[in-house]
Amino acid sequence: MIVGASGNETLAGMLETVRWRIEGTRQLYLGTSGPTALRRAHVICEEHLAILGALEAGDSARAESLMRGHLRQIQTETVGGIRD
Repeated sequence: MIVGASGNETLAGMLETVRWRIEGTRQLYLGTSGPTALRRAHVICEEHLAILGALEAGDSARAESLMRGHLRQIQTETVGGIRD
């Protein structure tokens, strides 16, 4: 959604080439069902809304910081889930 709104065709193309990896990570991160998946989905939605809010406000530094934190959290929980 954010990539499409950016109008950056190069970035959109890059995202499309790795979409299968993103989907695999999403499935791994969210799990299949239950309270953990619901909590994670809620957190993801809140993080996405915060990133969108920063973009709408024209605060690119905040948007970048929020996006980096979002990706770091997913990476930490996904890798932690594999190790568990």
